[in-house]
Amino acid sequence: MTGRDPWAGAWRMLWAGALLLLNPAAQAATPESPRALVMGVTDQMLTALKVSGDDIKRNPALARRLVENRVLHMIDFPRIARGVLGKHWRRAGPEQRERFTREFTEFLINIYVTAMVTYVDDIVSVSDDIHFPAIHWSPGQTRAKVRMVVRLKAGAPAEVVYRMNRDARGWKIYDVTVLGVSFTATYRQNFSAEIARGGLDALITRLAARNRHNQ
Repeated sequence: MTGRDPWAGAWRMLWAGALLLLNPAAQAATPESPRALVMGVTDQMLTALKVSGDDIKRNPALARRLVENRVLHMIDFPRIARGVLGKHWRRAGPEQRERFTREFTEFLINIYVTAMVTYVDDIVSVSDDIHFPAIHWSPGQTRAKVRMVVRLKAGAPAEVVYRMNRDARGWKIYDVTVLGVSFTATYRQNFSAEIARGGLDALITRLAARNRHNQ
């Protein structure tokens, strides 16, 4: 929350994959394989970005609608919130848990919208250099790690790993690792430091203020 977001340099890679993943309509078509799900919607989502890229850059509200319509269905926000708070979740009361989950979800949505507006050209530019290595997974398993390898313009490959879980709602992402750095672990460390300084309520208040500023 304070200082430079440690994930700022990884957003273009994260979005190059996240926007390709998150199409709830495709989920029902290939529920048996998370890798097939990811690969099956890649061309469709890239096409959408190519067609709408200029509009997205001009109109952040359009970016938010796209995020709400396509992304939110595939992210397990309550589980991410629990993982980010770690031990502090167990110590929090029901109202604190509810408030943190709500504000943290909005915080993430704002990050996604900003990333889409900022990096849409970068995402499209790597569209021919995205690969999905085979994964060890069999039908019936409810956990999976889907790897995406992106060759950046500088020439070095970068790996994004999506940790996914399947339940009655379908496949959900509960963590993302970029270049070996876990999203959940990164924010757990940052937020734990804030909680140590001012408490959980102060963190929630800061998130809420930042969310209002981004409205």
